Amino acid sequence: MKKLLIIGSLVVLLLPGLACKKDKKGTSYAVPNWVLVKKELYPYSMTAVIKIDDAVNKNINITDQLGAFVGNECRGKGIQVTNNGSTLFYVQIHGTASEQSDLKFQYYNAKSGYMYYSTQPVSFTVDDNIGSADNPWVIPLKQMN
Repeated sequence: MKKLLIIGSLVVLLLPGLACKKDKKGTSYAVPNWVLVKKELYPYSMTAVIKIDDAVNKNINITDQLGAFVGNECRGKGIQVTNNGSTLFYVQIHGTASEQSDLKFQYYNAKSGYMYYSTQPVSFTVDDNIGSADNPWVIPLKQMN
């Protein structure tokens, strides 16, 4: 009887630890609070219609976020829309007429808490359009650790 009590106690103590193992795929990030730069400082714009890569978008939901950055400055925030069953982000990106900086994108997946960054920078070009509703740019992403 004493052995059963000891075994039962061990099972009760060990089971919760086994059931609550954390996902070790990557670092979980807090919801970003990206603040868009003042449009007066960057009066010119370009647009992008972006689809998240299929390898990442399995968990996509309405609270996910996409931002366009020059360094640490948020130059554009994506608005999520659904088009023909696909989730897309429409982004208006702000800059100057003589902008020479590369844009990089960050994507936050709210369900997993993972943050991703684009592996392919884009040059800011006034009045340019990257992608369209019919042919969105599928952004190459890599998970931040």
